[in-house]
This record gives sequence, structure tokens and C-alpha cells, in this order.
Amino acid sequence: MKKSISILLAAMILIGACVFHAAAAKEQSSPDDAADHPDLLAGDADRDGDVTIMDATKIQRTIAELDEMDEMSQQVAKNEFSAEELTILDATNIQRWLAELFSASTYEVKRSAFVWKNGEYIPITEVYKSTFDAMMKTKEFYGVMYVTRNGRVLYSGAYDEGLGYSIDTKFPVGSMSKQFCAAAIMLLVQDGKLSVDDTLDTFFPEYSYGSQITVRNLLNMRAGITDYFNNATPKEDYDVSEDYPAEQNKKSIKEWLFEQELLDEPDDHFRYSNSNYFLLSLIVEQVSGEDYKGFLRKRIFAPLKMENTGFYEDMTDDPGLAKMRVSILPIETEVKGITQGAGDLVSCAKDMDKWLTSFHTRKLLSEKSIREISTPVGGYGFGWNTDKKGILQHDGEISDYLAKDYTDPSVNFNIFAATSILDYRKSESGITSIVASAAATMK
Repeated sequence: MKKSISILLAAMILIGACVFHAAAAKEQSSPDDAADHPDLLAGDADRDGDVTIMDATKIQRTIAELDEMDEMSQQVAKNEFSAEELTILDATNIQRWLAELFSASTYEVKRSAFVWKNGEYIPITEVYKSTFDAMMKTKEFYGVMYVTRNGRVLYSGAYDEGLGYSIDTKFPVGSMSKQFCAAAIMLLVQDGKLSVDDTLDTFFPEYSYGSQITVRNLLNMRAGITDYFNNATPKEDYDVSEDYPAEQNKKSIKEWLFEQELLDEPDDHFRYSNSNYFLLSLIVEQVSGEDYKGFLRKRIFAPLKMENTGFYEDMTDDPGLAKMRVSILPIETEVKGITQGAGDLVSCAKDMDKWLTSFHTRKLLSEKSIREISTPVGGYGFGWNTDKKGILQHDGEISDYLAKDYTDPSVNFNIFAATSILDYRKSESGITSIVASAAATMK
């Protein structure tokens, strides 16, 4: 016990040095509030007035090198040290800091885990909470946001103006569904059942342009195929109906698409089209021999325990679905099969975090598959907007909802945000700025 106390005191002396350094820097600064300056929350030595960010990396490295670390961490977590034994600095703050340090991870902790404010160290998550709660209200962002890093929740919030939203509320995620369709294709590639360089005539011999277009072209949005949803009018340009089964509606869409001329030469340049992912979903069904919904449930949702994720057209009466601001159900839910692969999913924040985390853990997709998915061709990968750093993000809009996800698999940092739309321009601006601020501040 005495040896453990001496070890802890050595760590506290180092913390005390950081506190003294912070206090000295504070005297040279003008007072301000971290809630108004989220940029202060990044880095290891930023400071302004009452808020000083603690360099947790150096402290953590020193503690990690001490003997009996595991025993000490257990004792700290259980509060087995008395206040009399911790007299150099405030015992409560030291115990809270070390307990959170060790419970988060023995060797990993975010550099800026705590801030010095109003005479004590407080978890930086408390500052994030006040900052982004206020931002959601200011931006009139009626929805939810969930941010994690290495499995630790950095922010969890909901602002709803009486709509009853919580972090467990299920939101349609629109075009974010494409990332799941792309994953389904890559799972079949891993199974050895297809190649992304297969041409479409392999699956659709009736398509006159099939020999010119590859699966990869569909995934990268470089096929030149017109958009059946945004460049045409369902029920008018092709025969679909709420009275038809999904298979009949999908057959009508496919036949209409195969009658259309290409808008560009295949692989000539990027052209966003829902048709690409609708056709990819049909390839999943054909190659797997399974219904598309069943394939996603078995190969993606079940392994990741995404128990609150499903398909919009099946969940319009789900009590956990986010309330709409309009009372008329959109065509996306009335006409079965019309959004398959392109915009068909509903999920919640915690389920989406499991999905995003899988790109770090490789629980579903291999490293090779993720490398293919995250390789940008004109800024677009397979179902994701991506860049050379491997950061993945995408927006999703459908009917009355807008959503966005973001992940940096290299550091297991994830963001999910979703909102109900009252004013599209304001909602789009709000979700973009809030997610960008969260990424810049918390990663």
C-alpha cells in the first residue's frame, strides 16, 4: 500500500507541475469562457483565461511506466485512497482524473481529457456538452448528435422543440444507405462471388450498355446512368404503385433505366445517381440468392448488433421513429422497393456508431475492402465521400429528414447527426456546421 501511495504521489507531483504551469499562463491571459471558444478545446497547451487544457499525454506516459499500475488503477477506481493520503492536491479531482484515465484505456487517452476551470479540473466532455447543446439551440437544429472516440462518448445530445427526440430516436438516413449497399457488394467480393471489375452484362445481359459499365463504375458514381428518382417522375415516367409488390416496382424501374441513353461515357467523370445503387442492390440479390433486406440483416445488422436499424418502408408505424413535421407520408414509403439500396434505411445514433466503429475494428470488412471503399476517385469512394486521409462521410436526405455521418477509422472517431427538416437551407447549414465543428473540436 505504501509503495502504491508513493507511486500515486509521484504522478500527482507531475500533475501539480502542470497546474502550476497553467496558473502562470493564466495570469498572462484575458478571461473568457470555453463554451464560447470550442477551438480552445483542441491541442495540448492551448489556454485562455479561466480555461487551461491539461497535457494528459505526458502525465499518462509517466504513469504508464510506473510499477503496480494495474493495482493502483483498481484502487483509485474504487476510491480506496483516503483524502488524508492525498494531500498534495485536491483528492477528489485527482481520483476522478485518474479513475477516468484508467477506465478509458490503460495506454490511450485523448490529449485534452480535462480542462482547468474555476479552480478545478473538469472532464472536457462537460465543456463539449454545454458548448454543443447551446450550438444546437442557436442553429435551431431539431435533432440528435452523437460523438465517440475509441468507444468513449464525447457528446450525446438532442434538441427537439417538443418532438420527443432522444439519442435512441430512429431517423431515416436517406443516401447514407448507399454505404451499406457498398459494404454488401464488398462482402460478396470477400466471399469470392463477384469482382468490382465485373461488367454489368454479367448480371443484366439484356442491358445494351452492360458491357461498357463495371460494378466499380456504379460504386464510384461514374457510370453515366440517369437518376431514376431525381431526373424522372415516379408513376409518370415508369409504372410503379403503392398497390404493387416491391418486386414489380423494382422490375419497372430496372426496365425503364435500361431503355435510357447514357448521360456520359462510362468512367468519364463523376455523376451522382441513385440508379447506380439501386442496380447494385439488385446485383446483391442476384449474386447472393437472397432478398436484399435479408442479406443486410444477416450480414451487417446482426453481426454488429444493430438492433434498432431497419427499412423505412417497413417502419412508418414504429413508435420510436422520429416524428415528421408534415403529416403526409412521402412516396418513398408508399411505393415498396423504390429506394432499395439508394435511400432505404432507418437507424439510431448508437447503432450508427457501431457501424462506423466497424471500419476501425475490421469486424465486417477486410482491410483490403476498406482500402477500396475509402480510395477517392474524384472525391467519391464506394458509397462515401472520402479523401486521401481515409476520412469517410456522407449526407442523407429523404422526405422530412436530413442526416450525416463522419468517421476517421485511423483514430476510431465517429459522428452521427440527424434532424427533421423545417427549412431545408437552415437545416442543411446547421447539420454541416455542427458536424464540422464537432470534428474540428473533439477529434
